[in-house]
Amino acid sequence: MSEELPANMKVCLIPVTAQPPTFGMIMSVMAIEQKYDQIIICVEDNPILIPTEMVKKMLSIVFRYPKYVIISDPINFEELVEFPRELPKFNYVATMNDRVHANLSAKGYGCYLIPRAIGYDEYFHRNAFKISQVLELLRSRTTAIPLKKYKKTDPSSEEGE
Repeated sequence: MSEELPANMKVCLIPVTAQPPTFGMIMSVMAIEQKYDQIIICVEDNPILIPTEMVKKMLSIVFRYPKYVIISDPINFEELVEFPRELPKFNYVATMNDRVHANLSAKGYGCYLIPRAIGYDEYFHRNAFKISQVLELLRSRTTAIPLKKYKKTDPSSEEGE
């Protein structure tokens, strides 16, 4: 955390581990955006389902105002000991991840835990995305069989035999 920022400027770093980003995560960030002059969203460079560059592009479409800065870094904030110098200057840290909050708070960094939106279930959205990707893969590898080739049978006549 840096002292080089103007005293009245509030810059918040938000580490994001959600890949893909969920609707609830986006709503949570938007819920606190009025508190800060600039928000730096740091995407962990650890592709789970989609490449990190695509996650950054998705977030830059949603957070398109100049107030937001989207970056990626291979830092694992759950095990972070000291902030690296290559991060942009900030004076606040906020997160939606309980483990990141616990680690940063234990290390003495003031970290704000962003409350989740009511009715928000991160795992539901992530699992729905995985299932949709699997279904898309199955559809792309499945060929359609024309039903006109097969003779229709009368189910009632088969039961009597």
